[in-house]
Amino acid sequence: MPKVSIIIPTYNAEKFLNRTIQSVINQTYKDWELIVVDDCSKDKTPEIIKDWERKDQRIKGILLDKNSGGPAHPRNIGIQNSRGEYIAFLDHDDEWLPEKLERQINFLESHQEYDFCYTADKIVYSDGQEKIKRYSNNIDLSSAELAGIGISVPSSYIYRKKVFDLVGPFDENRDLSGLDDNDWSVRGHFLKGYYLDEPLTIYHIYEGQLTKKNAKDLKKQIRGLKYILRKNWKVVAKNKRALLFRIAQIFHQKIKYVLRYSRK
Repeated sequence: MPKVSIIIPTYNAEKFLNRTIQSVINQTYKDWELIVVDDCSKDKTPEIIKDWERKDQRIKGILLDKNSGGPAHPRNIGIQNSRGEYIAFLDHDDEWLPEKLERQINFLESHQEYDFCYTADKIVYSDGQEKIKRYSNNIDLSSAELAGIGISVPSSYIYRKKVFDLVGPFDENRDLSGLDDNDWSVRGHFLKGYYLDEPLTIYHIYEGQLTKKNAKDLKKQIRGLKYILRKNWKVVAKNKRALLFRIAQIFHQKIKYVLRYSRK
């Protein structure tokens, strides 16, 4: 069976990283390498990475010497250092169920016409509540990718490595922090993917994570969404559904900012 390169970008992840890496160790599919790329953490994350390197020779840590401000650069470094036929991303605070890699690799190996595969998510909130978020594969996936509708979290995807030669690396513009995968999916709108309706990825939502926006971050997200639209205008403009969604997305964030912060 082919090797999978798993890439975890980390920053101040000491609270979560052991749990995340353990979910990789627990995989029923064993032919993998794990590349943990740390973006200049100020906590004990580097020590945790080194400890796991000593425990398992399949694990490799890369410690960056300059903070990049988001996951795009660490992901690109991970891809550059990968040796597998497949690439899987895992955020430092997410988890995988044990059958995750095996289910997706088996599917992709038996369906060579697909470039990637993604799954349903199990969302776990800080108060312990859980819900399953499902998506539909009865859609034109290119349109869905382009519009950013019905797409799972980065940790649920497995890609054939060759697609990164076709689409290129993640854009490292700092305004795209948290949106770099969104931009990449627009550029990769021509790729063909498949959805497995199984909640094989655990996505944790808690106070303080990158996607929880304060005023400064909300402004940054608006800039990032505008950047994606300007940069990919020729592609997005060809798809009315995508164009309307992108414009509505920007206005939604602007309204959220006004309602939340204009009176403060």
